[in-house]
Amino acid sequence: MNFFQLAMETVFFYHPAVWWVSHRMRTEREECCDEIAANMTGDRIGYAKLLVWLEETRQQSSKQTLAMSADGGSLLGRVRRLVSTPAEASGTGSGVIVAWVIFVLTIGSVLAINAASSLAQQPVAPDDDRLAVQVVDDISVKMIAVLPQQATAEEAWRPNGELFEELPYFPKVTDDSPAKPIPGIDYVFKFEGLAVHQNPTYATEGLKGWRHPSDDGFVRIETQPSTESTSTTIEVGIPDKEWGPWVSVSIDGEIIAPVTVPPRLQNAHRIKRVHDALARGDRTLLIWAYNRVERPIATFDLVAVDKDGKRLQTYGRTLWEGEDGVTRSAEVFDHPIDQIDHFEYRLRPYRYWVTFDNVSLKPGQQTNFKTSVETVPFPPAGDLVASLSPPADPKSQSLGEQVHRQLTEISKLNSALISTQSFTSDYGDPKGLIGLKNERSLDHLRETLSKRDFDKSLSTANHTWAWNNNEVVSTERHKYVYEGEPYDQTSEHTWNGKRGWWRDSNGSFGRYRTFADAFANHYFKPSQFLHLGDHRFAWVERGKEPSFFLSSTIPVQYANYQSLPAEDFGGERCHVIRSIPREEQFWISQKTGRLRGCLKFISQGRFTWLHEMESTRKLAGRSFDSREEFGQWFDEALTDEQRYRLHCEFLYLHQANQHPKDLIEFSDYREVASGIEMPMTEWWSSWMHEGRQYKYNINQTVVREVKVAPDLQPLVDKALPKKGDAVNDWRFATFVKYVFDPEMAESEIHAMVDKAMQEQASNKEQLDRILKPLKEMVGKPAAKLDGQWITVEKLPDSRQEKPMLFHFWATWCGPCKNDIPMLNKMQENGWAIVGVHAPGSETDEIKMAIDDSGIEYPVLLGSETEGVGSQSDKITGYPVNMFPCCVLVDKDGKVQAVGSLRDVLKPDR
Repeated sequence: MNFFQLAMETVFFYHPAVWWVSHRMRTEREECCDEIAANMTGDRIGYAKLLVWLEETRQQSSKQTLAMSADGGSLLGRVRRLVSTPAEASGTGSGVIVAWVIFVLTIGSVLAINAASSLAQQPVAPDDDRLAVQVVDDISVKMIAVLPQQATAEEAWRPNGELFEELPYFPKVTDDSPAKPIPGIDYVFKFEGLAVHQNPTYATEGLKGWRHPSDDGFVRIETQPSTESTSTTIEVGIPDKEWGPWVSVSIDGEIIAPVTVPPRLQNAHRIKRVHDALARGDRTLLIWAYNRVERPIATFDLVAVDKDGKRLQTYGRTLWEGEDGVTRSAEVFDHPIDQIDHFEYRLRPYRYWVTFDNVSLKPGQQTNFKTSVETVPFPPAGDLVASLSPPADPKSQSLGEQVHRQLTEISKLNSALISTQSFTSDYGDPKGLIGLKNERSLDHLRETLSKRDFDKSLSTANHTWAWNNNEVVSTERHKYVYEGEPYDQTSEHTWNGKRGWWRDSNGSFGRYRTFADAFANHYFKPSQFLHLGDHRFAWVERGKEPSFFLSSTIPVQYANYQSLPAEDFGGERCHVIRSIPREEQFWISQKTGRLRGCLKFISQGRFTWLHEMESTRKLAGRSFDSREEFGQWFDEALTDEQRYRLHCEFLYLHQANQHPKDLIEFSDYREVASGIEMPMTEWWSSWMHEGRQYKYNINQTVVREVKVAPDLQPLVDKALPKKGDAVNDWRFATFVKYVFDPEMAESEIHAMVDKAMQEQASNKEQLDRILKPLKEMVGKPAAKLDGQWITVEKLPDSRQEKPMLFHFWATWCGPCKNDIPMLNKMQENGWAIVGVHAPGSETDEIKMAIDDSGIEYPVLLGSETEGVGSQSDKITGYPVNMFPCCVLVDKDGKVQAVGSLRDVLKPDR
């Protein structure tokens, strides 16, 4: 009989009625066996316990036991039937007969139908992958099964209602599930190709919850659909693989600094934004802006950052009903709001929506199951406000340029020393000088500027900047009391045109190859007056000025100063002018022409980025799909003037986001050199965040000494190490530590660098992290070569009609020399090779190395671009952070491969 049943199942595998009858026959046969065993023992309860014990034993065993009686059908149903009343359990024998009659009739009907219609199209086999959906080339999702909540595979059915001939595999419910099953339906999915943390979301009737995909891609979602429903629709949202940029938001819900948002994220950032943050006892609520959307727009990653910079995770989620009657989603942090400095979040929009329609909610009840995929398109850039730049005001512009000539006169001196002493009220009353305020305003800054009686002993800072031709040195000593504890911190920085040193408060030394690196943690602020000017000192290479020498990235000639009503400032009647592009406002004495006051602004709020602006699209004649695409066009296609004009457009577009930040008063002007004046005293007020409010403080700076042609040696000696001092040498692609010895040969340091780089290269995880920014360029247009030629007079074009190979090397890199013979041979055989030397070495040193190593191909001393934020520095447009390193560019001018010479010369290339 069993053989006959198997034969019929094999022949008529495609017919759902055969599957249902066969499944029912097996169930009835199992129940008959249970009845016989229970009657023979006379103990139905004992037999039921035995079945449970067998199932527990089976689950603990790593090997399935063949033909085990407790392994068939639904264990829960069998146990319930055994412990039920006889009346409830009756009908089993007749059920078998009825099942057999139905089975035989069904087979006969099927044979008749097939005989009459032998050419009819056969249905899709149950084992076909018709239930799987290919979302994109590398991502697919398959709906595995539908089943009662927390049930096992034995009780599952296919999404179209068909019963399983062979039980599907999926993980069991985990131990942390509720002990008592919740009435409802579970759906099991299996994903392929998802990236790490690329977690889908789900939408369906009665959705209760789900867990993110397991390591093998399985997901089980729990629902409680209406008991009247016979079928349902499930939508699965799959987000982008990559996160967008981190956005920093103040306690007030305002964006702290502009962040470039790629077009693919623009809709998400417009909808998913922060509304407010509130204190609730010892917890903090971050409330999202309310926007009704049919589907979730994006998944997000959110942290709070405390005053010490520690990143705090969310505690939970809730709903918050505001005074406007709108209910909004809120994230809960288990920390009081006064401990939080700001929030940071990033978004990942849902890019694909997979719909599973007509999913059967009952076994054996077949439905017209269908699937579809919808791709959320990249949004168009949209209509944006055009430039709001007012007409030029020649008189105000002339006044502004006159002020900046005063600010930068000191830069003309070949030699000078400036020493100042500063005091601040920051470390005094935690509420500031005028109490905590709810807004940032010029009126509050004016009021604070009048509060000049404060305890100066709480914070005293002494600064000295001195230079003599190409040598420069700065010293700083800051003594202050914080929370009752005294601190005394010192540091020295020096640069002589070839090497830089920095000594910190702990007495350790850093060694650097550029001026900007040596002074990276220092700012040109011996006084606010000097900091306001855009200085072009002779001892800093033109175009290489560090950002802290420039008050604004917008040159003065593009400032477009506009006149405001005249008013008194510092006891004098003043012209008042403001520049939106430079974010500054000046009060200029009508009597003397001196700068009496300055108001600096800070831009905070919501922004439309450069590549989204209408003026950008008009200038380019097209839109940009990514920040990288825009960046390359911005760097290579535009003149300096066009770049500055675009930045001005951006600032005018967002002038409402400029908030008063620092108000400075200059007084007691004196001549410090022939024709050069400086204010000897400065008072300036500013604010800082204090929870959701603002704390206003005042500072005083007094010029103690100004010298022309000073002796720098005593100051330089403080910044230089002595024998036995610990040194961190940062001049190379990887830093090395050693004990300083003035007799140590440079070759010994190079050997340490080689060893460190070899260890770095042997660490695959570290190597992948270093190469990641470079690998992101693969498939994109190659950056244009830029730098100083060493062996040729014209730099090769990376967009020529044959492949090119760029070999990044340095004179201090031992392993780099191993590649030279192969590169020479490749050059001989027609390859276009360019050796790109790392910045920071003298051309004579490079030429000597070229002669010694026998390099026969062109060599370029690459230019260097400092990375923005967490981005890597770039050498002639490439983020190279290890040596040697190669970049292969195909004949179409796109980056084809990066890595070692062996990596880029694989046989398949």
